[in-house]
Amino acid sequence: KLIVYLISGHTDNGAFWRSLYETPTFEQDLEALWKDLEPLYLNVHAYVRRALYKKYGAERINLKGPIPAHLLGER
Repeated sequence: KLIVYLISGHTDNGAFWRSLYETPTFEQDLEALWKDLEPLYLNVHAYVRRALYKKYGAERINLKGPIPAHLLGER
């Protein structure tokens, strides 16, 4: 693998995979997209955390901490 991306002119494996996208500004485009979506993500996260807090209580859900993954299931 190392030889493949070095021969193709890439400095690391990440650079090789990013080169497969059509736009040369992929990383900047992705960063701009995240900045647009982050407020929605934070609101959905807060909504889910509050709903879990109402269901399971303070002993299982910290309103300022991460959501325990095992409470959300696999899907």
